Amino acid sequence: MTDREGEKAGLSAMAEIGRACGLENVPAQPAAYLGAFEQNVARVTEAYSVLAAHGMRRPSFLIERIDDASGSILFKAASKPRRVLDPGLSWLVTTGLAKVMEKGGTGAGAKSMGFSKPSAGKTGTTNDYRDAWFVGY
Repeated sequence: MTDREGEKAGLSAMAEIGRACGLENVPAQPAAYLGAFEQNVARVTEAYSVLAAHGMRRPSFLIERIDDASGSILFKAASKPRRVLDPGLSWLVTTGLAKVMEKGGTGAGAKSMGFSKPSAGKTGTTNDYRDAWFVGY
């Protein structure tokens, strides 16, 4: 289904959405519809946070703020959110990714261990059909 919808949208539109969400060097190849391209953890988590924030992108940062001994702020990271996705599109993708957390989905292990909050996510699967990583929200 993901591949079919990707083909409808097209590679350039998919790459543009990926860049808007914080991904870099999204390849112009159909495998990219499935997320089969390299990104570091910081980029992936920032991109998924856009979905969790209903289409708003907040730049990620390592240091939020630095205060001196008297409590004066010496540095504060800029965190101006901006809309990069339509809230409806974010909801639609989140609804699909929530299925991963249900019985039989690749993230269902979390539910089997007692996690019951509303959630969504995606796994990366190896050639041996084992989950290599998981990102969720």
